[in-house]
Amino acid sequence: MIRETFIQLLRVAAGCSAPEDFTGPDDGEAWMQIFELSKRQAVLGVMYAAIMSLPEDKRPPARVKVRFALAAEKIQAMNARANSAAESLCAQLGESGLQCCLLKGQGIALNYPDPTLRQSGDLDIWVGGGWRHTLEVLHTRWDTGQVFYHHVDLNAYGRKPEVEVHFTPSWMNDPFLNRKLQRYFKAQEPSQFGRRQPGAEFPVPDVEFNLIFNIVHIYRHLLFEGVGLRQIMDYYFLLLRSDSAGRARTGRLVAGFRMRRFTAALMYVLKEIFLLDEAFFIVPPDEKYGRQFLDAIFKGGNFGKYDSANEGVRKDPALKRFVRRMKRLSGFAIAYPSEVLWAPYFKIWQYLWRLFRAERQSPRKS
Repeated sequence: MIRETFIQLLRVAAGCSAPEDFTGPDDGEAWMQIFELSKRQAVLGVMYAAIMSLPEDKRPPARVKVRFALAAEKIQAMNARANSAAESLCAQLGESGLQCCLLKGQGIALNYPDPTLRQSGDLDIWVGGGWRHTLEVLHTRWDTGQVFYHHVDLNAYGRKPEVEVHFTPSWMNDPFLNRKLQRYFKAQEPSQFGRRQPGAEFPVPDVEFNLIFNIVHIYRHLLFEGVGLRQIMDYYFLLLRSDSAGRARTGRLVAGFRMRRFTAALMYVLKEIFLLDEAFFIVPPDEKYGRQFLDAIFKGGNFGKYDSANEGVRKDPALKRFVRRMKRLSGFAIAYPSEVLWAPYFKIWQYLWRLFRAERQSPRKS
């Protein structure tokens, strides 16, 4: 019952359902459960906007509305800081000779009715030039953290917002598919770096690039941690801004990257949650794998933080963390065998790459 009511309100937030059609709960306890579910899914800000659009007699009690309002105010303040940091950091990277654009987050928020109410996270900045050159440049000006295959942590603003500088937007475990994906990303650099979107003071990729990149990004998180409805809502607004030719090209690309089944599961989730019209489907929905995806979303919440299988995993020793990640992946072996079967190889290869190459590239700035 609470889940259905929560979804109703989320549809109001997305603009795919009218406020007057909302049939909300009558008691404060049920509204508090909706608040907690919104928190788990990282959609408190947009849900506050939905609440304020409801007829007065359908709004929550004052004590609940105040909690939503305070959360929304905090989200708006975080977005203001993140936007300022993104503008400043992209300018500094440009001054250092690194072309870049902002991935996800603040750029995706521009597609929302009110960008200030999308809950922000880390800053993810994609730069060109390769990982060696990028690290050399970063070390002349900033303190860096741990280096991974696709990004390095940048200690630029203290604790918040955290910054990841990407050598590549994402990856795939299957080395053959990953090689194909990296060629696609490399070919996209000239058209994505430095690109400005109205309303943004920092460069962001275009909609068509985001259609494919965000599928890969959501796929990665589903397999390794978990996915929340914030990321699904991101994709919903992306699709609304896309055109039929771009969706058709994306459909061909996901088939080439062997992500057609996952994309079909994502389309099912979008249809079930946001009533997505079939005209916007990239591929036809798949109910079987879509239901598995939807169950994982509500079980784990944003980035799988509420999934008991992930509890304490970040504090585990490396070997134990590896085993737990592989155990989680095994649940998707039938749905996505290629990525699951190649995952141990990629994890071991990345560990060795970091140990013998990346960590020796250059000294960190202290």
